[in-house]
Amino acid sequence: MAPELAEGARAAGAPADVFAFALIACELLTGESAFDVPPVLVARKLPAPRALPSSVPASISATLMECLRADPAARPTARVVDDVLASASRSRRTGAWP
Repeated sequence: MAPELAEGARAAGAPADVFAFALIACELLTGESAFDVPPVLVARKLPAPRALPSSVPASISATLMECLRADPAARPTARVVDDVLASASRSRRTGAWP
């Protein structure tokens, strides 16, 4: 759950979806939750997320970390996330991504 929802925001907007996407993506990439404690318990005082494996391209890793920012206004848009993932996918097809 995005921190703003844990704090009682009445509606979930796109930034909450971006946060949720990053939580799921990080768990898929690491096999663990992105945080040592559930984000709902710490709301806007989120600890630093766990590092992603070095096999994850830096652009994806950096974008996912940005998606996990406590401030919804500081998170990238879904369009930005999509652009980063599409670029990484093209790089993988051309052999630029291990």
